Amino acid sequence: MESIGQTVKLAVNSNYRIEQLEKNLRFADNVTNRIQLADAYVAAGRYPDAIALYEESMSGFMADDPTLKMKALVAHFQNKSYDAAITYGRQLENEKSFKNAEERIAFAWSLHFAGNVADAEKEFGGMNKTFTNYPHRLAYVKFLKLHSNHAMLEEVVKEMFEEHDHMKGTERRLYRDVFNELRDLVKK
Repeated sequence: MESIGQTVKLAVNSNYRIEQLEKNLRFADNVTNRIQLADAYVAAGRYPDAIALYEESMSGFMADDPTLKMKALVAHFQNKSYDAAITYGRQLENEKSFKNAEERIAFAWSLHFAGNVADAEKEFGGMNKTFTNYPHRLAYVKFLKLHSNHAMLEEVVKEMFEEHDHMKGTERRLYRDVFNELRDLVKK
């Protein structure tokens, strides 16, 4: 009965999950509860609230946590605080976990929107690795199209479609959305 009641509450009140996480944080103010609430705030589009919680969590043993820094980077990017996102990206550049993380896309776009197009192109180019990083490479294609770099754009698109032709069924399904969006970009 209790789970049915919570399901009904969730359907009636879209903020129910956030309210529950806020209660958890008031009850026990710890890093785990702060990060869970911050993640929910990001999902709800409440980026300044999420940023405050992420940054509050970056102390003590969590001060240099790359996962937390990546979450803060994305929240700053979504909040259009590109300079702050770039600061986190610079701190993460030598982290192994950041090299192929999708958060690196937000770093590259932050560089672009902050006016540092050369560094953005270098970041996107660094993510352009064959037979991997398909969401990263889709972002790179968007970047190239935005900057009218047709020769490189054609090369990356051709390479991606050739790789798509060699994929097995499971992998094709996994990246279906990426390749559908790539097809739409090429048509325009």
